[in-house]
Amino acid sequence: IDYSKSENIVIGGYNISASDALKWAVYNFNTSQNDYRAVLVDYSEQFGFDDPKDAQKQRLALMKYFQEGHAPDMFFGYYFFDYEYMGKSGMVLDMRPYIENDDVFSFSEFSPSVEKMLNQKDHIYQLFAGYSLNGLIGIHDIWKDDTDVSIFDLYDMAQSKNAIAYYSTAEEIVIEALGYNFKELWSEYRNRPEQLHEEIHRLLEIAYEIGGEDVLGVSYDELQNEKVLLTPLMITGLRAYEMQVDGSECSLDFVGYPSLSGAVHLINPNDLVAISGSSKHPDICWSIIREMFTEE
Repeated sequence: IDYSKSENIVIGGYNISASDALKWAVYNFNTSQNDYRAVLVDYSEQFGFDDPKDAQKQRLALMKYFQEGHAPDMFFGYYFFDYEYMGKSGMVLDMRPYIENDDVFSFSEFSPSVEKMLNQKDHIYQLFAGYSLNGLIGIHDIWKDDTDVSIFDLYDMAQSKNAIAYYSTAEEIVIEALGYNFKELWSEYRNRPEQLHEEIHRLLEIAYEIGGEDVLGVSYDELQNEKVLLTPLMITGLRAYEMQVDGSECSLDFVGYPSLSGAVHLINPNDLVAISGSSKHPDICWSIIREMFTEE
């Protein structure tokens, strides 16, 4: 294919070459025509960072770089990119009209969790090709699908059964209880500051009491014998899920991360993509994105 007269479609992000889904989409796109050529640009080469302070400095430098006319046609990944904010400010496009008119997509095929994450007040500023599940699992006979568990419920159950809630450090327990659903907690407690203060104080007491070593590899026997109630799990795909289920002699419940007001069932999106509001070829960008979601 002769690319000498092709127009570049720039896709920019961090660690962009690590995405197999994106590389597959780019390969299919580039080999199917020669009017345009998708090009991957890794910002970690020009705007890399080593610590949080440096990251903030480089984030500002990258935003300035975009404002100077160097924004890509497509954004990739989650480093520095708040797609909800960028969508509201016009930096990225709403992809809902594309999705609604494309036979590759069907909202009915999205799980409720995924659709909730994608939708920003009926706008879709980002799409992702896959995700991993993060959280705590337990034996079904104990939890019986009652997986909306607060940190206080978990503590009370551990006390009543004289069991270990789960192995984690005090710091991690607090982060998991407050950090993963911070927006929801803020909305729920913003008019009840005294209650929030009391519950955070109790959370700190619980974390200090039950926190200890972060032990990996809790056995199913320990879970079944109710020595330990929960253990961390990350499922990165169907194969990982099958291996987890096949390796267990009992049914498992995905409890998530207990927070102040219930459990957070966390999904971590992979291969996030968005179309730049400054791109001259948004339709072409969409044709690349849709390649990430075909059956192949």
